[in-house]
Amino acid sequence: MSLLKYIISILSLGFFVFGSEKDYDYELVSVDSEKIYNTIIKDEGSLFFGTNQGVYKLEKGIRLVEYNPSIKGPITTNLKQETVRISFIRAPKNIPIGEFGSSITSIQSFKNYVYVISRGKLLIFKNKLYSFSPFESVRSITTSYTGSYNGIFQMGEVLTYPPYTNGQIKEYDDITFICYDGLVAIRGDQQDILYDAPAGNRIYGAIENIFKLQNGNYVVVSDLGLYLYNLEENLFQMIYDGRDGPIIPLRVSFRDGFEFKPGFWFGQNNTLYKINLSTYQVSTIQTFDAKIVDMVSERDIFYVLTSNQQITSLYSDNHRTFVVSKIPLSATFHTLEHKRNYLFISGNNGLSIYDLSENQLYNNVVIDEFNRGAVFKTDNSISLGGIHGVYRFENIDLLVDSISTDFVVNELDYRSNTVLILIVILLGFVVLIYVFKNRRRSYNNQEMVLAIQKYINGNLNKVDVVAISEKFNIDNNLLYHLDADFKPGDYIKQKRKEKAAELIAKGFPIEKIAKVTGYSVSYLKRYF
Repeated sequence: MSLLKYIISILSLGFFVFGSEKDYDYELVSVDSEKIYNTIIKDEGSLFFGTNQGVYKLEKGIRLVEYNPSIKGPITTNLKQETVRISFIRAPKNIPIGEFGSSITSIQSFKNYVYVISRGKLLIFKNKLYSFSPFESVRSITTSYTGSYNGIFQMGEVLTYPPYTNGQIKEYDDITFICYDGLVAIRGDQQDILYDAPAGNRIYGAIENIFKLQNGNYVVVSDLGLYLYNLEENLFQMIYDGRDGPIIPLRVSFRDGFEFKPGFWFGQNNTLYKINLSTYQVSTIQTFDAKIVDMVSERDIFYVLTSNQQITSLYSDNHRTFVVSKIPLSATFHTLEHKRNYLFISGNNGLSIYDLSENQLYNNVVIDEFNRGAVFKTDNSISLGGIHGVYRFENIDLLVDSISTDFVVNELDYRSNTVLILIVILLGFVVLIYVFKNRRRSYNNQEMVLAIQKYINGNLNKVDVVAISEKFNIDNNLLYHLDADFKPGDYIKQKRKEKAAELIAKGFPIEKIAKVTGYSVSYLKRYF
């Protein structure tokens, strides 16, 4: 198909597909008007398309290859030629079909795609596996708020002030802060401007973030440094001068309404620091080869994104810090977040996902421009903000399973760091031995694997790698060193598939199968 025809086909759909405010489950990824399509037949685990130029077979996703050029026009289930019979099919409501919805003659769902023939054209839609909410340049996301350059929205209603935010919104149980260069507090219906910061008159700099401490005070991050903030007295006290470079706070999960306990972790330039919140003494934790761009922690594992297109994972506790692995990236990113056993990596050119259990990087999962630090996660989902709105992901395992192998960039190559890896593995086993000795029951590696497998088998509907780590008190990275042939993530997926196939064969209702396996009903209908 010529480039001009493709562009014309896309533009012809543009008004209908993209003009609506409705959020659809699928998005248009390909239009072929080079041939006249007549029928779609599913046979032998693949799709075949009857066209005026012969029979074509689906190779993968949107790629079709010539199968039998001698049979032209519509085809039957045994791939034989048949007479043209026009019969229109009702358009699905979850697909943005636009004006072509009234003239569909064939439609077929296959794996993560839907193939539609309308007016002789083939339209291919891909399941987005995420929801999208349009906002103009999102900077911060919380449970109740979405902050953007063009307004701050509380449960969909825009606030009168501040008119924008380019910093973080922090929503605690009793108070919400908006960092918009200045600082606003919202308590119930009361809104207070704690620090107004007009350009040219910012005595505490432009405020970017705020963190709640155990003692009722807060740490404020501005472009001038770190301040200890007393809310009752509205008093700022500088505890770290940060004018040598941007301060990058470590992103951690809330603990009882606050993030940091005895020490505040942050990066500046190429160094990771920790400041004691009692003495304000600053300690150097780790130095990197390039500038720190973003950081996130999951228990004792830190993931550090640096400007040399690399993520370094660190193991750090109160006694030691060492590098576990280095993940090379193929592009420049600015924001990093950990969810379950995946790293979400976003930047100006799109979103990528790194599967920690498979050491696999998937690029271009979503192609859009994302904003720095605009990320928010709950127990069940993760949301990222870009210049066009908020992307929300829930079933991440299904999302990763559905990503085409076209997105696979590379796997970690540990061969160049053999000595380092051997040291890390040895240290890992030392930690494992320590953990095992301090448990009520002592396991060796194989016993631990068997115990984990038993736990997975008994909790298929809710188990994941995080749950295993918490149950057996073992870090994710160390979990994957128990046995070279045992990967918990793969084991969970395989057992769920086996259980689903077993129950389907026995004739169990699909709702019952979903409850037992943890799959959604829609997923079971699509793939089983």
